Amino acid sequence: MASVAVAATVGRDPVPDPPKKLTQKERRNQICLFLSKRVTKDDKLENGALDDAAEIFNCKKRCVRGVWTKYKNAIVYPDKYKLDVSRKKGTGNKPKFTAAQVQAAVSGVPCRYRHSIRSLAAKVGIPKSTLHRHLKQGDSARSTVREEAAVEEEIQGQNAQTSDVQLSKLREDLKEYYEKEKTRAVEEAKREAQQEHNRHMEKLRGELQQQFHNERDKALYQLRVEMHRHQLELNRLKAELEK
Repeated sequence: MASVAVAATVGRDPVPDPPKKLTQKERRNQICLFLSKRVTKDDKLENGALDDAAEIFNCKKRCVRGVWTKYKNAIVYPDKYKLDVSRKKGTGNKPKFTAAQVQAAVSGVPCRYRHSIRSLAAKVGIPKSTLHRHLKQGDSARSTVREEAAVEEEIQGQNAQTSDVQLSKLREDLKEYYEKEKTRAVEEAKREAQQEHNRHMEKLRGELQQQFHNERDKALYQLRVEMHRHQLELNRLKAELEK
């Protein structure tokens, strides 16, 4: 194991691997025990002791350094100082919400909003982490099967209270809405068809006008050619008569 390998490297007794799950007090106690094995003759820690402890106990180096700073005397001089890693009562941050406040807030929320921590936190205005902590402590809980059944019954009761008049009015409103939509769709289709017809007629009118102009220009050209030929013929005849 990692602790055995580290201890074998420095020539000291191996420190057993910590269990997978430790309380904060047990973790601090194990860290102190590990560091006591890595103290040099001049009452200092060996190089890399903090890093090794952080890796073995799966915590940050800053946490290990804090333990060493706070309990250094008890680690280095166990005969003079008693090692007490327990927290003093009343230390730490005061909770923002008490168990009674959380319980009262949760009790006022309808059952249908208790299916998840997220929806419950949004309703009561308490952070999800706080609700989760109280949930683990047993102060409040998510909706149970009975509560879910009560929610279902409440929904069914609300549906049963819907009057026939309201349902009839809803049907009439839907029918009117669909009739309006149908009329609007028909008018829109007619308008689009008329616009398409107008575009087609405009295009056809343009093509006919272009064809008419082309035919007219062609006829005028042929007429001018014919008139020119006749003029030449008249000139020839006049010349012969003058002779």
